[in-house]
Amino acid sequence: MKVYYSLLVFSVFMVIVTTGSRLIILIRDYPINFMTMRNFTIGFFYDLMNMSVISIILCIVLMVFKNESFLLNIFFGFICLLLFLDYNYYLQFGTHLPYKSIYYISNIENFQSSIISSFFSLNFVLIFLLPIIVINLFMKKISSLNKYLISSKKKFFILIISYFTIGSISGSYSNSALDKNINDPVTIPFINYFIWSEKATKLKEVSMPIEEIKLVENNLSGIKSNIREFDPYPLIRVNESKCSDKNFNQKINCNNNSKINWNIILILMESFRATDIGVYSSLHSITPRFDKLSKEGILFRNFFANGHQTKHADVAIYCSIMPNYGGAVMDHFPTNSFYCLPEFLKEQGYSTSWIHASDSSFDGQALFLLRNGFDKIIDRNDFKKNAEKLGWGFTDQELFNKAIEEIRKEKQPFFTTIVTITNHHPFEVHQDYDLNLGNREVHKFMNTLHYSDEQLGVFIEKAKKEKWYDNTIILITSDTSWHGESIKKANNYEDFIRIRSQIPLLIIGGPINNSTIVERFGSQIDIAPTVTDMLNLSRTTPWMGVSFFEKHLNSFAFTNRPGMYWSVMTAKGSFHLENDKINHFFGNLVGEGQNEYEKFGRALIKTSKWLLQENLYWPTNNVKYN
Repeated sequence: MKVYYSLLVFSVFMVIVTTGSRLIILIRDYPINFMTMRNFTIGFFYDLMNMSVISIILCIVLMVFKNESFLLNIFFGFICLLLFLDYNYYLQFGTHLPYKSIYYISNIENFQSSIISSFFSLNFVLIFLLPIIVINLFMKKISSLNKYLISSKKKFFILIISYFTIGSISGSYSNSALDKNINDPVTIPFINYFIWSEKATKLKEVSMPIEEIKLVENNLSGIKSNIREFDPYPLIRVNESKCSDKNFNQKINCNNNSKINWNIILILMESFRATDIGVYSSLHSITPRFDKLSKEGILFRNFFANGHQTKHADVAIYCSIMPNYGGAVMDHFPTNSFYCLPEFLKEQGYSTSWIHASDSSFDGQALFLLRNGFDKIIDRNDFKKNAEKLGWGFTDQELFNKAIEEIRKEKQPFFTTIVTITNHHPFEVHQDYDLNLGNREVHKFMNTLHYSDEQLGVFIEKAKKEKWYDNTIILITSDTSWHGESIKKANNYEDFIRIRSQIPLLIIGGPINNSTIVERFGSQIDIAPTVTDMLNLSRTTPWMGVSFFEKHLNSFAFTNRPGMYWSVMTAKGSFHLENDKINHFFGNLVGEGQNEYEKFGRALIKTSKWLLQENLYWPTNNVKYN
C-alpha cells in the first residue's frame, strides 16, 4: 500500500485554503469579537471534518492510481476553483454558493461577462492561482522523499483511522451548531452549505394554517366577493377605487367618478439601492438625475423589495403576492393560476409590453410574464446587432432608446415595463462615468449606478417631448437592492436590512400636479393596487398589497431572503428574524406589540406557502370578473 508525503501535504493545504477563504470573509465584513471568533472556530472544525472525509476517499483511490501527484494537484485545483467561485458569489449575494446555482449552468452565456471579469480580479490570484503554485512547489520539494511513508497494510489503515478519528471528533463538535449557523458564511464552509441548500430548496407540504390565514385576511382591503366560485380562495376581495380620497393632497389629478385611461410605464432599475441615492441620504452625490426628478413627483421614503432577485420582484409587483419563503414561485409554481396587473389592465383595454436588454427567458421570466398578461416581450433578440453591450446585456442607453421606439408603436392606453441591466455585476461602465472612488466592488457598483441614473434622466427628458407623455404616469423603482458592500455602514440590524432591501419608488408624469414625500411604509406588492387606484378602477383581485391611496392604519413593508432573514416594518417599529433564530425589535414595540409583528410575519409566510401549494390564489378558468 502506497501512501505518500504528498497526501499529507494535500490535507494540510486543503484546511489552509478552506479556512483562509472564511478568514477573508471574516476580516472583510465582520467585527472581530468573541462571538465571531467562536463561530470561525466552529468553521475550522468543519474544515477538519471535510478534509478528513476527502482524504479517506483519496487514500482509497491512491491504492490503485499510480500518479498520485497528478491526481492530488487536479483535486486541489478543483477545490480552489470552487472556493474562488464561491467567494465571488458571496460578494454579490452575501451567502455561499447554493445548490440551485447548478440550474444556471445551461444559461451560462447570460452571465459570462461576470465570470470573465472575475478571472481578472485579485481574488483569482489569491484564492486560485497562489495556492496552486505554492502546493506545487511543496510537492516538488518532497518528490525526493517520495519513498513510502508507510509500507504495510497495517500502518496504511492506521492512517485512515487517524483521518476518521479527526473527522469524527471535529464533526461531532461542529455539527452540534449546524442548525443554528447554516446561513453564516464565517461558520459554515461552502461545501456544507452547498449540500444543505439542496435540501432547503425542496418543498415541504404544509397543512392549512387557519389562524394565520385569518390574520392575513384581517389586513386586506376591500370586502369579500359574493360570487360562490370564489369561496375556496381566501384572499379575493372587491375594492372600489380610492383615488378620490385625495390622500396625496391632490398631487394626482384623479378626482372624478369614471376610469382614467392613463398610460402606465413601470421602470425597474437594476439593483437601484436606496442607500446610494441622494434623496435617500446617500453619502455620495451619484444620482443627480433621480434626485432632481424626485422634486417633480411623489417620492416614497420607506419602500422595500419583497425579495432579493428579479424573479421575486416580478411576482410581487405584477401579481401582488409575497415571494415564497423557500423555493421561488417561478421555479416551483410556474403553472399556478394568478391574476396579475398586466392581465387586469389588458381586460380594461390596455396593450401590455415588457422591454429588457438581456435574456427574457432567464429564470423563466418570459414564460411567467406571457402567462400572466403581457402581450409582447422585447428582449436582446430584438435589438440591432451593432447595439452597444456592457456586462449582462445591452447598455441602459440602448434600452431606453429602444423603449422610446417601441412605445411610439403602442396602441394607447398602454402598460409598459422597462427593465434595465447595466447596474449588474460585473459593473462595466465607460470611463466617463468612473467616479474615481476606488477599485473595490462597491466602487464599481457606484459607477454603474451613476451611469444608470444618467440614462434614466435622459430617457425622461426624451419622454417629455413625446405626444403620449402628458397622458402617462411613470413609476420608477427597482427589482432589488444590492447585497454587496455598502459605503454606509450598518449601526444595527435594522440598518442591515435597510441596506439590503430598501429601494426607491417615485411616481412622475403628465398627470402629476406637484411633488410630495410619502413616509408611510410599503413594498412591491403595493404597486398593483396603487396603479388601479390611480386609474380610478374598481377591482376584484387576490392581491396581498395595500394601495397607497388606502386610508389604512396598518400599512407595512415585508421583505425576506429565505434562511437569512425576514422582516415586518411599519412607522411604529419593526421585527426582524435573523437566520431563522435571532429576534430583533426596533421602535415602539413592547410586549404584545412585538408578538403581533412576529405573528403577522409568520402568518404571511405560512399563508403564502399554503396558497401556492394548493393553487388557491385565483380560479384556474379564464372567466373575467372585472
